[in-house]
Amino acid sequence: MYIRFEIDKRDTRSGRPTGMFTLAYDLIEDIDTENYQRAKIKELLNYFGDKLPVPTKFAKGKNTYHKNKHGISWLKSEATEMVSKFWELKIILEEYGHHIIVTKQDYVGKIVYEDDFQVVAI
Repeated sequence: MYIRFEIDKRDTRSGRPTGMFTLAYDLIEDIDTENYQRAKIKELLNYFGDKLPVPTKFAKGKNTYHKNKHGISWLKSEATEMVSKFWELKIILEEYGHHIIVTKQDYVGKIVYEDDFQVVAI
């Protein structure tokens, strides 16, 4: 099973709801974010930066036919520590009034990238 944490904002490349990292970075800059929450968000984002590989591929190919088929990342449910860190970030973002949608699916589309924690699918 695959898990995705999304916000109610469309990604222009994939047409799908975007992930919650963008919102997390926005909260770091928001003057209304409490300092202890800002520090926790930074800690979590640093964790992701250290542990979660940046996918090397988000599309099936480079030709113009595939330009509108940009993949999105899904966590593998068996990556339990990584998934728990995403839940921590979700809780903080929701404390600031943001709605985070957690989607779970067995089939996410054609996988164009995979590592120990995630897949990218179109």
